[in-house]
Amino acid sequence: MHLKRYIAAALTALLFSLPAYAAENAAGSYTVDLACESEPVEGKVNDPVSGKTVRGKIFSGNPSFHVECASSSKQAADIIVYSNTYVEGEDKGVRNRLMKKKVRINESFRLLPEEIYEAGEEDGSLYDFLNQCFVLRVYEDESDTVYKDYYIGIVDDNMFSEMSVQQAERAAAEKERAARLGPALR
Repeated sequence: MHLKRYIAAALTALLFSLPAYAAENAAGSYTVDLACESEPVEGKVNDPVSGKTVRGKIFSGNPSFHVECASSSKQAADIIVYSNTYVEGEDKGVRNRLMKKKVRINESFRLLPEEIYEAGEEDGSLYDFLNQCFVLRVYEDESDTVYKDYYIGIVDDNMFSEMSVQQAERAAAEKERAARLGPALR
């Protein structure tokens, strides 16, 4: 009788621990990362699709990136660029795929194709920071199941300058606070 309970308890523990172990290993094995070649401002980006504000990188102009990989056996990675745009008159957003491409590791690429960038710059829709963001999705493998999303906002030069100054002021204030509080901050 006690043996049956012991076996049942052991099987239950095993069933609950295997998915947790698999999820932990899958999350920790992400080896592909995105590197910015243009200098961003770290900030919050409005995502109309999820209806949330997310941490992202904000740029002026059409930023350049390259994909880095910790594994020397990986030669390329798939990327997809989406435009998440607010739908006028409705309380939701839509996701439009702008580009899908395979890039070699350390190969430089632009966020947006030139024709899309130039058209958006010409009509001003590129800088609609409050109602639009871009999502750069980098895939870990060919299965299209393991990926990482990077949220990106694009603003005009004046707004970018203001945001850069604000970021520098926040960093200086945080550094002063850390010096004032010292070890108590940790």
